[in-house]
Amino acid sequence: MVKDCIMSEEGKLLIPSKNEIMAKSAFGKPCLDHTFTSEASFEHVLIFILKSNYLIGSDKEVLLNINPLFIHLNKMLEWSHNLYFQDIRDPNKDYATQNSIDLTRVKKMLATFLHFDLDTSTVIRFLGNNYTGEYRKPAEAIKLLHESGCDVQIIKDLERLLVVGAPAYMNTTSSHTNFLEYFRYGNHSSIKKDLTKTLKAMNKEDRNQYLISLPSWLARFIRHLHLTPQGLLCKPGKNDRLIWDGSFIPNWQAISINMMLSNQTEPEIVFGHTFEKHLESIWNLRITYPHSDILLFDDDVKGAFRHSKYHPDIASDFAFIIEQFLFIPMGGTFGSITSLANFEPVSRGRVHLAHFLSNRRDLLQKYEHIINKVKFCD
Repeated sequence: MVKDCIMSEEGKLLIPSKNEIMAKSAFGKPCLDHTFTSEASFEHVLIFILKSNYLIGSDKEVLLNINPLFIHLNKMLEWSHNLYFQDIRDPNKDYATQNSIDLTRVKKMLATFLHFDLDTSTVIRFLGNNYTGEYRKPAEAIKLLHESGCDVQIIKDLERLLVVGAPAYMNTTSSHTNFLEYFRYGNHSSIKKDLTKTLKAMNKEDRNQYLISLPSWLARFIRHLHLTPQGLLCKPGKNDRLIWDGSFIPNWQAISINMMLSNQTEPEIVFGHTFEKHLESIWNLRITYPHSDILLFDDDVKGAFRHSKYHPDIASDFAFIIEQFLFIPMGGTFGSITSLANFEPVSRGRVHLAHFLSNRRDLLQKYEHIINKVKFCD
């Protein structure tokens, strides 16, 4: 059971309201720098009509018979009333052994969305934890960076990423026609050529809670949602990589997500000079220590872009559909023009701390149990 939930006198679990969730959440407060609005359609207000019980009897029956999905939405609303979903916020303890997307969690996530009127931003703030990265204790990290003399701009960008979210700026709108263009296009052909590999990649994202997994039919009813085509990049000798094609347009009238973003408002990208600096450091080490072994260490960050969490109010802008699932990413996507720029502060902050902490000899004894596990070649 979620620790911060309140029990009523009747013993029923009281779920916090939207305002209570907003007040408690420490990540991604609403602001004009992070807003995405899509043109409203009848499907977006249907859930409010059904929940209000304004229509009864034959009037409701006529409305539901307009579209089979309307009937399904109504059935799911009735079904979700008796489903306990509050533990969807708990960490996924079985992530290491999860071989496919957990349908039980998908159902609970669906119930969560239905309870909060399909408001994605409220659901994300309700989930918290791994979904927003609030466990990272931003205040402590920023304090350490200040004390260690880190570059002021890096600290500023990191604080924005940890407290507000990514990208640095997105204030835009989209038409319902634009949504339908991408909805009807679907994904690139490479996805269906190897669905097994595609779903294996999505399971990895799901089990690490890098995204929200929902039934795909819900896409028509979620407000302020955009869909982006997916592709699967397969290269011999390398792991297959899912491509979120944020620059693709199905026709000349369509507007992609990358067309709604700009790198001019994002952190500076310095990654292009990293390899050159690495070679220079090796060269200088050899000059300084001509007779000593130089041991190189390869540090790979798992799910690098995902560490930069999207602001809750724009996360649904980066959604996509694969087979029966609708996915809403919680962090940077591989294909967005702002993902690399928003990982730079994280990467540069880690580099700074690596240099700073390497002079802390007391850490050798503190973490001796870990250091002893490192093996070096002859």
